[in-house]
Amino acid sequence: MESLHIEDKNILQLRRDIKGSLIRNLGIKDVHSISAVNLETIKEIIDLYDFYVLNNYVKNNIQDGIKVSLSRRMTSAGGKTIFMKKKNSREFEIRISLTILQEYINSNYKGKICGVEGNDVIDGLMLIMEHELCHVLEFSAYGTSNCKGRRFKAMAWKLFRHGASTHEVFSEKHSKNESNIRVGQQVVFIYKGKSYSGVVAGINKRATVMVKDPKGQYKDKKGNTFNKWYVPLTMLKGEGK
Repeated sequence: MESLHIEDKNILQLRRDIKGSLIRNLGIKDVHSISAVNLETIKEIIDLYDFYVLNNYVKNNIQDGIKVSLSRRMTSAGGKTIFMKKKNSREFEIRISLTILQEYINSNYKGKICGVEGNDVIDGLMLIMEHELCHVLEFSAYGTSNCKGRRFKAMAWKLFRHGASTHEVFSEKHSKNESNIRVGQQVVFIYKGKSYSGVVAGINKRATVMVKDPKGQYKDKKGNTFNKWYVPLTMLKGEGK
């Protein structure tokens, strides 16, 4: 554990190398699509980080490897590491939130993850995985892990130059507390550099926004056609504001 260390000048290059290998190995075509986030991608990220950064620590010290899973129910954290210690074995699982990563895409990659900016969903997933791999290392070495603790923060900085121990992407909780958007309101939002205008038809965890579109699937009594968008409240602005 103590031998694991990445020089400050190398971490950016290492991320580029890992990302390049990941895209080539899996034939990823669209780094802005949530479809790029799947179990195969996560497993490949673990193997690449283990080789490039962790000196095969996972391979040599975690006999059964790390299980991976995806969740649409996690809305406050981008990832979660589950550690179970049994009589004769230890189990590790990393769970990734598709909901948070979709918000990251929808926000056009606003907000830092662990204090680091990203440019696409692969960057976001890699940064979350760096954080979760620190949990795996701490659980493996000490039996407990706390990302608010000094030991974890020191490890995250030493390995990945993480300047924060949280995933600062937009969360539903933040959206609900901060938004003044109301049903029936005319709003605008930007997605992948393009501006859209519509009317808020409902608000739950996200706002349902009806956007006029000649090829839309929904039609009103006047014959206007619309597409339905589910948009994080933090992305919406009242039209004219």
